[in-house]
Amino acid sequence: MERLGVLVAVVGVVLVFSGLAYGASGEQAVRSAEEAAGAAAVRIETALRAAQLNASDETLVRAVVDAYFNLRYESGKHGVGLDLGLVIDGSTVCGRALYYHEMGKLRFTLAVWKVTGTTYTDFRYRPEYRAVRMQGDEAVVEVRPWVDILGAPIDFEDGGELHVIKLARGPQGWLIVEDMYSDGLSESYPRGTDWAVAEKDLLLKLEAYDARAIALLTPQSTGTGQFGTLTSHYVAYNRIKASWYGKTYTNNDHGSSTTGYQYLFKAWPGTDCQNFVSQCVWYGFGGTLGASYINGHLYPMLDGVPGTPSWWCDAYGAVPSGTWTVVPTFYDMVTSNYTNDKLGVQGTSANMQNTLNDLDIGDYIVHNDALTPMGHVYIVTMLYDGNADGRHSYNEIYVSAHSGNIQNHQLSAHNPDPFDLIIVRILRYRDA
Repeated sequence: MERLGVLVAVVGVVLVFSGLAYGASGEQAVRSAEEAAGAAAVRIETALRAAQLNASDETLVRAVVDAYFNLRYESGKHGVGLDLGLVIDGSTVCGRALYYHEMGKLRFTLAVWKVTGTTYTDFRYRPEYRAVRMQGDEAVVEVRPWVDILGAPIDFEDGGELHVIKLARGPQGWLIVEDMYSDGLSESYPRGTDWAVAEKDLLLKLEAYDARAIALLTPQSTGTGQFGTLTSHYVAYNRIKASWYGKTYTNNDHGSSTTGYQYLFKAWPGTDCQNFVSQCVWYGFGGTLGASYINGHLYPMLDGVPGTPSWWCDAYGAVPSGTWTVVPTFYDMVTSNYTNDKLGVQGTSANMQNTLNDLDIGDYIVHNDALTPMGHVYIVTMLYDGNADGRHSYNEIYVSAHSGNIQNHQLSAHNPDPFDLIIVRILRYRDA
């Protein structure tokens, strides 16, 4: 195996970098974290070597894959990057490309977590192996590396994305040569990303974002919206109901499984994100979970009202205009309804950094980068003021989504760049 990490060697496993800050008062904490990470790396390598003694090839392949993910999770736990070169084959072009991408991604993630205060103290790894196919000196593994993240502000489940991992047996035993998967971070930062540039750029943005958040903190910024009173022809938005729906009718597989979706609505696996947000908003305005109400397109759905965009979905589908299921179309309807005071859902929008302290549960967030303009949406399900500073820090925003499915997860873990996001404030519903 060709070693790719070159810094502090610990019994054959390399501590490639630390995400912790050095300083006169923090040096001991840094050393303690590095020592704990090094001890974890030793345990992983020892377990891997033990498996090589008498195990079958399939057991060895699984042991390598498990070590690969445990190195990642231990890195996050300690804030110290452990060398994935223990299990990735650096002697091949494909393996080197994988190594540099995954190590860059790990460095990037730890740097962002340090700035945003994202931490956890433990984890429970419980992989779901879908298939292990052995053919001579090659193997292909399909696995979801499920993990329970413990000791974070809110414990959560992660690792539901499907990995297709290729391994080859060489002079150093079984090693990984490729890992094909898709998650929120890899969609924004694909193979070929210059991670050093991406890290520098994002950290500058986060610093500016945090300064902007402090400047926006005023007594009026209480997250209650723009309207002190609502007249009789407007209906108030029940944010608690919308948030409850968002935390209830999804799952954590990071993919397109419809397990846990509300079965009364038609689902579009893989492209269901806006359908889900519409359902949450619908429920927040008084939608009733009953087949006759939904299939009858009853309030707060709109169907066939002259001069008003239709907005409905049922067990069979949605209107061709896409107001219910298409991200930009729903966005245009909500903001236009507010600007022109039309019937239906009304709301406003702004870039994330401009409306941070007006954000509330039940609002929704649009992912809007150059590669995928208005490509995905999340419903805000929880705001957790973990440091009790009276403002919303970016890592304190929790969201749910369909396609890839997440359930009450930290937004910053899926979209590290707040400048790629648009907040849509759901304000009211005009019914007459």
